Amino acid sequence: MDVNRLKMMVIQIDQNIAFAGPKAEVIATHLRKFWTPQMRKDIFQEIEKNPADFSQDVQAALKLLHGEAKA
Repeated sequence: MDVNRLKMMVIQIDQNIAFAGPKAEVIATHLRKFWTPQMRKDIFQEIEKNPADFSQDVQAALKLLHGEAKA
């Protein structure tokens, strides 16, 4: 999937998701449930290249997921 589309999607999730608890955890849960492993891999690579394109919550969520992927 096009990485620009993934960026747009994760930004929309960040802006629109209803959350109870730490927002990064809610975003990570959403990505874990609904994104394929390849989609998550692609967005990990993009955030490494352009971290400023993502909010602190999205960065924290992706760090959580990236840690799980390595475990």
